[in-house]
Amino acid sequence: MNDCNILDLTPLSAFYLLRPDPFICLLYLPGVVFAVNSAVHSYLILDYTDGDKVALNVGFYYIANAGGRLIGCLLSGLLYQWAGLAGCLWGTVAFCLAAAGISLGLPPRALHPDRLSVAAVGSGDGD
Repeated sequence: MNDCNILDLTPLSAFYLLRPDPFICLLYLPGVVFAVNSAVHSYLILDYTDGDKVALNVGFYYIANAGGRLIGCLLSGLLYQWAGLAGCLWGTVAFCLAAAGISLGLPPRALHPDRLSVAAVGSGDGD
């Protein structure tokens, strides 16, 4: 006799079997913050670059980004081994605060607002 019930295969039963823990759902919050931060970086790297050094600065940005991801992976592994999930989360808080502190030193206004406007991109004035 087969013990499989048709109700075990419905999406509703799958939801009850796979219902997410609220704590795990909170882990998505830093991911969203870092995704928005990454989008802002794409804008800022172009804004803080002089016209003749765009390729150099964008290349440096991608190298620094890759290095940061490597260090982050290694450091998060060490933090997890030493202090568990709580240590990883406190490390995330520390790096977010450090990034916020460093960001306070950035210029408050765009250096080239005319070059990054929608009108300049649409008219081809940037070439």
